[in-house]
Amino acid sequence: MNTESYSTGDAWVHRLAVLLMILTLGLLFLGGLVTSHEVGMAVPDWPATYGENMFTYNFFDKSWGIQLEHTHRLAGSVIGLVTVALSIAIYRVEKRISVRWLGLAALVGVVIQGVLGGGRVVLNAILGQHLAAVHGCFAQAFFATVVILVAVTSRSYRQTSPATHDEAGSLQRASLFLAVAVYLQMVLGAVVRHYQGSLWMVHLALGAILMFAALWVMMLTILHPPLRKVLGTPVMILGGGLAAQITLGIVALFLTGILDTEPHNNITVQEAVTVTTHLALGSILLGTSVYLAVASRRYIEGPTSSPAPSRLTLEPAR
Repeated sequence: MNTESYSTGDAWVHRLAVLLMILTLGLLFLGGLVTSHEVGMAVPDWPATYGENMFTYNFFDKSWGIQLEHTHRLAGSVIGLVTVALSIAIYRVEKRISVRWLGLAALVGVVIQGVLGGGRVVLNAILGQHLAAVHGCFAQAFFATVVILVAVTSRSYRQTSPATHDEAGSLQRASLFLAVAVYLQMVLGAVVRHYQGSLWMVHLALGAILMFAALWVMMLTILHPPLRKVLGTPVMILGGGLAAQITLGIVALFLTGILDTEPHNNITVQEAVTVTTHLALGSILLGTSVYLAVASRRYIEGPTSSPAPSRLTLEPAR
């Protein structure tokens, strides 16, 4: 066991990171509902809301679209505040330079995300649809950054000694490939949702690739007890989430009418919930794969060769 200290301040940094991760996942679901119901422009101005302060605007008696979009904005503001608090806490408590840079990246990221969201409204006539897609893709990158912060600020990450196994390198490479593949899949999903193009076939093809990558990661972990001991829980989440995601993806293809020859314009509640849950579950898979990519490099390591004997070693006395 590593004897590196883990203070109360370190614990609070980790709790803030976990809170931010949960809130961000909720905001991703809200953003998905906004896209599914096509109400991204229900509030046509920014940062004000119909000319009023967005924090004091009474939206409870407004239409469903305004309520949904305004709630999305307010939730984004809360996440911005929590990110600022986390960044300050990291700066005050954290000694590792790499984690400080991650905290700064999260802070910069949440600012950029807010500007992208506002730009999607202000520049709607020119770049609205494009900025909406970029806004969704960048949100997933921000979520991945927060997941990394959750992983590296935990007590176990700081204090657990890594296990040694011959398959450590293979698992590390497979986990990294999986994380990249899942993010690219999320980007393709955003393109399909926002542009309703024919890229859904590429989306399906990449889905098949990452399914085999996920199965490879699961097999490497489950078949080797030392790896299963330290990474078994996230791998089981990965397996369950993958099965549910495939099912939801197939259902979403039929509900959204992508496979139909005629245009599909009517958005039902069933369709919106299914597609948005598909997106949120994809985010969970992204977070899990990113966590595995980070954890596999911390909790396991390959065998090290024995050091060569020093030439200065004296022969034992006879």
